[in-house]
Amino acid sequence: MQILVGDLWGAFEGKDYGKFNDIDKLTMFPDYRVPQILYHVGVFEYSESVKETIKGLIEIPAGTKLEV
Repeated sequence: MQILVGDLWGAFEGKDYGKFNDIDKLTMFPDYRVPQILYHVGVFEYSESVKETIKGLIEIPAGTKLEV
């Protein structure tokens, strides 16, 4: 349920269906969200090839060097 709430909050930017007065009480997010958030706030930088892979919606196989 927390993943749904987090996704709604993000999609609606904390407004309308995404407004939750206790959003800070969520305790976890899926692993894929952590790098997304860190990239968004400027903590992570990706190489051009990684950015193109992501933008191209190309699957990165689990366990590969790129995925790890």
